[in-house]
Amino acid sequence: MNKKEFLEKANGSIFDICTKYYREYIDGKINKEQKEAFLYLLKWNMISDYSLKIESIYTDGEYNELIEKTSDIVDKFINGLVEKRVSEKEFYKCLWELYSNESIFNGHNERISALINIFSSPYIPYFCFAEGINITDDEYTEIFKNNMLNTQKFLFIISNNYDKKSEEASLIYNLFKDLSTEKEKIVFLSSIIDYYNFRYEALLNSVSSEKE
Repeated sequence: MNKKEFLEKANGSIFDICTKYYREYIDGKINKEQKEAFLYLLKWNMISDYSLKIESIYTDGEYNELIEKTSDIVDKFINGLVEKRVSEKEFYKCLWELYSNESIFNGHNERISALINIFSSPYIPYFCFAEGINITDDEYTEIFKNNMLNTQKFLFIISNNYDKKSEEASLIYNLFKDLSTEKEKIVFLSSIIDYYNFRYEALLNSVSSEKE
């Protein structure tokens, strides 16, 4: 089974999939094949049909210990590249140089750990966008106040239990479409992002409280 077929069928946790992928398509290969397999995984953007069950290789506790080995290095490195807004070509080039550096990731466990942390990063796959439009705080506040009704309508829509997500999305889309200026649309989308960021932070705080 080649790597494309594997990813099209893989059914398992991200930890088990990355471990299996490393053992099958990276470990023991010549440098060129390792690099090709590494980049292929990071740029993968298709949905699996989940027909191939990947058995657990490590326990949850072992995986937690494993990913902690390289999480700080990987996170700091990727965040640094993202902040610099490097090109997609440069991003993957630098990431491969990091991953293939045996003085940093020495041994199978560290390379598996690094692969898991890289693949699970929210910046993978990576995209380089041009700078967006910046709106001053005062202008943003004024636009937000003038379009408060749309925000209220949005909150009302997502509070209803629609049978189809498409119906809910179409109503939100109509709110967006009815806005007249580009900046009004940007502020409206920003308020949606703020709403979901708030819910995400609340969920994280709830989980943290349960662990304490």
